[in-house]
This record gives sequence, C-alpha cells and structure tokens, in this order.
Amino acid sequence: MKIGITGTIASGKTSVSILFRRMGFSVFNADNYAKMATHASNPCFQPLLEVLSEDALDESGDIDRKKMASIIFNDEEKRKELHDKYNLNNKNVIGHIGRFQPQKNQEFLVEIFSRYLKQDNNAILMLIGQGENEDKVKQRISELGINDKVMLMGVRQDVNELLQAMDVFVLPSLFEGLGMVLIEAQAAGLPCVTSKDVVPDIVNVTGNVSFVPLNNNADEWAQKIYDTLQKTYERNKSIPMLTEAGYDIAREADRFAEYISE
Repeated sequence: MKIGITGTIASGKTSVSILFRRMGFSVFNADNYAKMATHASNPCFQPLLEVLSEDALDESGDIDRKKMASIIFNDEEKRKELHDKYNLNNKNVIGHIGRFQPQKNQEFLVEIFSRYLKQDNNAILMLIGQGENEDKVKQRISELGINDKVMLMGVRQDVNELLQAMDVFVLPSLFEGLGMVLIEAQAAGLPCVTSKDVVPDIVNVTGNVSFVPLNNNADEWAQKIYDTLQKTYERNKSIPMLTEAGYDIAREADRFAEYISE
C-alpha cells in the first residue's frame, strides 16, 4: 500500500508528541512506533501523515528519513517565521510546556521569570498548556506586573514548531516521571533547566540539561537560566545524541516508511 503525501497538508502539521500521547505512547520509543504502525485503522494514524510534506520526500517520492527528522525538529526557517510573527526577534524566549496544575509549578516559574527580567528585561516567557491552575497563574502574572512579557499560548497542535521559537526550556516540576517533554525540547536543540532530584538524570541526553534544587529560591533559578543563555548551543547536534541514546526519530521513520510502502 502506497499512501500519497502532498504539500497541501504541510500547513496543518501536527505535533508528533500530541499524536503519540493520544495513543498512550511516548514519543520516541521504538517499540511504540512499531505498535503504532500496526494500527492503520487507528484515527490517530492518519494525522501523522500531516507532519510530512513534499519537503520530506526524496527524488523518487519516498520518505527521506533524515529530512523527516529535520522537518519535525531543528527548523531554522520555522524559527525565523515564528520570531517575525510574534515579534520575538532579538529576544530570549524562555519556554515551558505542561498542564496548568500544581505538579508543574507554573506559579513558581513566573516568579522565577520575574527575577530573570532584572538581568534581561527584553526576555519573553512562553507558556503552552492549560488546566485548573491557569487562573492562579494569570493572577500571579498580573501581580508581578509582567503581563506584557508572558505569552499564554493555550493548548496547541504545533508544539514541535513552537519549540523552535524558544531559546531555553524550563521545567520546575514538583514531581515528574521521565519528563519526556525534556527529551522533546532537547530534540529541538534546546538547553533545559529542571528540578534536581525530581527529574531523573537519565533525561540529560545531550548534556545540556541543568538541574536546580527546588529549595533554591527564584533568584537562584533565574541565575541558572541566565547563565545557560550565555552559552552557545549547536541546535542541529542534538538528533545524533538522541539517536545514540536510543531515541531515534530517523530510524523509526524508516520503519514508518517501510510500512506505508508495503
């Protein structure tokens, strides 16, 4: 079975993470990709095709696994497009993705960001998600007087693209499992700052994840974020590191290509 893929659906690209989470799978796990590929009737299968466009095809019209990985992650053109669209040029974008609930600790995050602004008043905090704590977070943002510095993006279907707009990813969770969102952030080439002794060290695949104790105050978290942003990161180097660690989007793209070509 050969499934046609056209450029007309490219503008509706859906985040890979959202698709696989809807199916109860983690994003990069090889076994879960294989399981997904055996369930073409699953309504979540078809939207995966929307991630792809003609840009992901080789000269013969087949899926090019490296191009596919490049489209999903590390898209410099998309970064420029988003920076122009949201007026983010020459601004450091501190990003966060997570349901607005106590576990994710967004109220502390906006406190951290307010302290960070003392060192870099041109920065922006981009929050993606919604949940029961959203009103409390909005209230705290207003109390701190930083409404014009915080972008509340809500629930999005283009998370993989918005990651391109960010410069650092921050996750000050009170408790967490593996923290797969940190793997996704690293896949996009982002340095990350997260909670020490909450998020497991194994999540630090690229070496660009910094761990800060939760009992450190907001100023100390802000300083770590500031120090992180003073370094230079080669965003396109993350995929090989993730591959070596077993999180291989390109290898699984091969499996996917083989399946739809049968």
